[in-house]
Order: sequence, then structure tokens, then C-alpha cells
Amino acid sequence: MSRFWQHIGRLGQGLGLALVLAIAAALPAGAQSTHTASDLTDRYYNTAADCGGPSRPAFLCSGVIFRGTRYSTAYHSWDPSPTSVRTGGVSFSYLRADARFENLAFNYHNGYTVYPIFGAPSWAMDFNFVCAFPLDGATDARTDQGCGRRTDDTTNRSAPCQSIGVLTAEQWLSTYQPHNSSTGFRACGFTVADHTNPPQGTAYAFQQVIRAMNQLGPVSLGQQNEMRAATWAQGIGDKLPIESFFYLANAGDQALLDARGDQADYYRTTGRFVPVIRMTLPTANKNATFHYVDADQAIKPAAAAACPQYIERGSWTTHPGSPHLSLSLVPTDCARNVAVSAAGAVFAEVQAKFGATPQWHNPAGMAAQLSCHIEIARHKAEWNLEPDRRADSPEQTRKEDCNPPFV
Repeated sequence: MSRFWQHIGRLGQGLGLALVLAIAAALPAGAQSTHTASDLTDRYYNTAADCGGPSRPAFLCSGVIFRGTRYSTAYHSWDPSPTSVRTGGVSFSYLRADARFENLAFNYHNGYTVYPIFGAPSWAMDFNFVCAFPLDGATDARTDQGCGRRTDDTTNRSAPCQSIGVLTAEQWLSTYQPHNSSTGFRACGFTVADHTNPPQGTAYAFQQVIRAMNQLGPVSLGQQNEMRAATWAQGIGDKLPIESFFYLANAGDQALLDARGDQADYYRTTGRFVPVIRMTLPTANKNATFHYVDADQAIKPAAAAACPQYIERGSWTTHPGSPHLSLSLVPTDCARNVAVSAAGAVFAEVQAKFGATPQWHNPAGMAAQLSCHIEIARHKAEWNLEPDRRADSPEQTRKEDCNPPFV
């Protein structure tokens, strides 16, 4: 698990570019950058059969789960596509030392990796992975979130493996006699959803996917496997367990540009720094590699903050005559003397301490108010951040003496 993942909250469009860049410069994300590549490498080489029991499949704690995407200014790559909304499922692939493939679906050259459920940050929601295929399952043409039978299958041979008595890798291979990459289009997928109770457990079922890949040999190496997660809501990027934006090392300059574009888009949208990782897919004779390269980053946060602690104490309260909640903060002496460019690091600590409380909302407005306090009201006894106030730009918030109108 990455060592640093408590950053500033969702900033929103009301936050000015100057403050966004200042926060990017102050975020203490050096530890995350350093460890993300090593975390990915460690999980790639972790070939555990399960994560602690028959109902804990290996993907919960090992391997690299990722989704290939295309960068665009017309949408966010992490939002479900129209096809995913229609089918109820989103496709991922699973890469591990014993689950290798050399190519991505649709010739993708970038995308994002996700944290494993066991070891994800506290702010991250869990994806609900429901099924897995040793090869590309052509899931867009299937029922039940892409896990059921093909819509043109009248024989039921493509129904979920456990439902038709296919329980092992050997049975899967003998049933479908795979000889080329199109075999998976009409094969069954193994149910791995945590609310199901397939024979011998979900850990055993997922292990059959890996075992089948190994027995497929060159056929498997030439095509990615497929996992399906239940489709999530649009517009919740700050809650998704995105660990990195990757690009393929041998895919040319555009791959890096697209990964950088996704990184910058995600930062602008959520306020959270996620590193760009250079990934090399494995071959028959070489393992995958994962590298963090500072020059690859579109966002380059500083490695350390200026103060050991910014906030001495704080609490939610209401002021006499006002129905609006206020987060009253007592800053440390060090915090009262920081540069405005440190606003991002200060806000990161505020969110780490109070972001999980039920009163927390509108971090964009609160971040602008905090920056304003540092700039023009740093010596007040308390810094009061009111989430019910409008999220104005930093310049406008200063004109309003750090108190934009309530909304």
C-alpha cells in the first residue's frame, strides 16, 4: 500500500488555477511517488493463491489490476463509458508474474491501476469485482454485467462457469479447446463476487483463471485476460481507488502525453495527486516492470512540507445567530508563518484530520478560505472554514475577506 494517500479533497471548478498550482507545488507526495512503483512491483511478484481464506481471492491483495483507457478532453477516463453504463460492468485486466500477457485490449497504450481492496487508502471505495475470464471475454455482448452468457448464445455454453459445471482450469480448457485468441469470446467466466458462494470458494475460482492462463501458453501470452467490476456512478473520481496513471514504455511519445493528460485532469478535478508510472508488459522470457520517473510527471509536488504540524487543534461548531457549521482551527505558530504557496500542504493536514467527519463537504470552498486566511488573516486566533459558503476563486475570496456568500 502506498505510504502517502491523504491529500486535499475535491477542489472543483471554482478553485483558481493559481491555487491549484500552488497546492501541486506543496503537496507532500514524494513518498507516494517513490513507493507506488515498488508497491506495483511487489504485488506483481506476489503469486499468493488467496488472501487469507477460501472467500478471499488473490486479487484482493496481489497482482496489478488495471484498465486501459484513452485520454480525451471530452470526458474523464475514470468515469464509466456509455457501454459500461449500458451493460452494468467495467472491464479490467489482471497482471501477475504467473498471469502474463504482452498486449492490451484495443491497442490501448495507457490507463490506470487501482489499489487492491486489502491495503487501499481509507478514502477509497471498493470496486465490486464480479467475474474473471482467462482470455478476453467479449463482455460487452454478455448479460449480467458482462459475466453471463452471450446474447447470441442459444446453448448456454457461455454462461458463468460454475453454473454449467466448469469448476477447474482443466474443465475450462477441455470444454472450449482454445487454440486462438477468439476462443474466450464464447467461453465461460468464473464468478468471483464476494456475495456469491461458488463451489470451493471465490479464491479457488479465481485461481482457476490463473491456472488456465498458464496452461494456455502462447495463446494467453498474446491476449489480455478480463475482469469485470460493477459499474460505479459518474462524477465520483475523488472516491475511486486509482493508484497510478500508467503508460506503456514502448508505445511512443503519445502514450506518455496521454498519461500526463489524465494525471493533470484528475488533479484538476479531484485535487488528488496520482503519479504517472512507466509500465513495461512482460514477455515469455521477461517480467513486467514499473518505474516512477520524475520527468514523466505533469504535476510535480514537493517531497516535503514546511512544518511538522500545521493544525494544533480544531472542532466543528456554530456561531451565535448563525445556523451554518464552521470548522474552527487553531493553527500552530509555524503555520502562521508559512508562505501562501504552502496552502496545499496545510489543507492536506486539515483534510486528513477532519475529512472523514460527516460535516465535511465543499472542500473547494474551504480550500479557498484557508488560502485566504494564510494570506490576509494568518494571525487571527482561530481560522474558521465554513463549507456552506460559495466556492469562489482565491482572488474573489480575498475581496470578500475570506467570507464568500452562503449558498
